[in-house]
Amino acid sequence: MKESLSKCQVRTRTGRRVPHTVLTAVCALFLLGLGQATAAVLDPANVSGTVFFNISPPARIDFNNFGTFPLTGPQGSLQFTASGTPAPSLSGQATVTENFTGRVSGILIYAIEILGPAGDVPVSIDVSGGATGSSVINDLFAAFAMKSLWSLEDVSLGLQPVFSEGIDTGQLSGRFSQNFSHTVDLTLTANHVYRVTMIADAFAAAGSGASASATTFIDPIFSFGAGVGPEYSFLLSEGIGNSAPVPEPTTVALLIAGVLGLILVQMRRSLIIDSSGKPNS
Repeated sequence: MKESLSKCQVRTRTGRRVPHTVLTAVCALFLLGLGQATAAVLDPANVSGTVFFNISPPARIDFNNFGTFPLTGPQGSLQFTASGTPAPSLSGQATVTENFTGRVSGILIYAIEILGPAGDVPVSIDVSGGATGSSVINDLFAAFAMKSLWSLEDVSLGLQPVFSEGIDTGQLSGRFSQNFSHTVDLTLTANHVYRVTMIADAFAAAGSGASASATTFIDPIFSFGAGVGPEYSFLLSEGIGNSAPVPEPTTVALLIAGVLGLILVQMRRSLIIDSSGKPNS
């Protein structure tokens, strides 16, 4: 630190001393720069995947952008959705009919950085994932397989692994259902770039059975832990959001039904009061 300060004690080319107040301001800015990195543009998000039946038409879909990619035919129905906003998420569904197979898969890679004073920062990741599959069990050609995975690596330390989890079923038959929804608490380093990798993959083969199906999804959301001040902020790859998604339509419907139920109860109580002249106990 003393060496850094001494470098600030300079003269101009004419030999005149720089005023002390100017030196103080310059040194303060210099030292501030030592403790906080300048924000840089992160690498763009990279999304890719494929949707296909074992026999075409319809022709397979290979994608490298966000969106919903459906494929429907006599073989069944397939669909994969890759979203960057309001938060990154991947989901896929495959349902196939007798003697057909289908697969939907996708991978999303994006960068995230904590901007602010140098140091370790507590971070919480709310993540949900799941995989469900079904097929007949007495047919060697009937099966399903799913992946719902995510991982975090420190790019600034040469892609050092930080955390990873998820579901990887391998090939199964019969019925399978597993999901998780929890908060992962980590300590990350400010001004380090981290890489998030998300994978969703669903494969289904009906064999001689009536049908087979497989579904999968994954969606992590980052937030700061308790006690983190406003001097810290997240920087994400362009096109990636970090807000909780809008509730599912079924959830909204349940909420509306609950509100309507309360309104009807209140209306009924009001009618009873009006007709009897006193509240009904």
